[in-house]
Amino acid sequence: MRASLVSCLVGVLAVSCGEHRTRDVAEPDTVVTSAPTASTMSPPVEAAVSATSASSVSSAPPPMETSGQPDPATTIAPDTETGRTAPLFTLRRVDGQDSISLQKLRGKVVVLYFFATFVAPAERAFPVLDDLGKKLDPKKVAFVAIAVDEASEAGAVTAFARKFKTPVVHDGSGNLAAAFKLDKLPMMFLVDRDGIIRSGWAGFDPSQAADLEAKIAASSKP
Repeated sequence: MRASLVSCLVGVLAVSCGEHRTRDVAEPDTVVTSAPTASTMSPPVEAAVSATSASSVSSAPPPMETSGQPDPATTIAPDTETGRTAPLFTLRRVDGQDSISLQKLRGKVVVLYFFATFVAPAERAFPVLDDLGKKLDPKKVAFVAIAVDEASEAGAVTAFARKFKTPVVHDGSGNLAAAFKLDKLPMMFLVDRDGIIRSGWAGFDPSQAADLEAKIAASSKP
């Protein structure tokens, strides 16, 4: 499944060069777990994600598009998953430090950044994440970058992560990417203190730093 996912990603690398959307997204709950919204009351789905997980998903996710141009992101159209709980996960940091658990980050605003090392535009967001990580109170805000490269590319992910301060985890199994229903890379989500996805950016660009910071501040309010 992961080989299929990566080949799809590479195959469409040039397809969505100018396409950058953002949406106000919603509520998935994982380790990965996906929780229903009050409106849909759909039964929860669980898919285990761990630092050593290599299990495959029963069916391959749809092909992802990759953003090849630095066009500004816009907010994701509120047509899907608005207000859903973010899938929970526990993944070990690639630098060997303790695992990161989204469940344990409840009470903080969390910025999740999905990327792949072979998608060049993905690197542009890291200076923004690093700067905001220094600027904002770590007791209130957390930043996590999630590499979706194949499990066999763990070395490349680790080498990439050394260039930045933002913690990086590796979704080598693809379970977390599937739980978030990723269809583009890179992709960023803003999760509020209650674990609800409030905003998202496809093809995040540094010009959107002020917008990201403003949304973090809004989500930090009691």
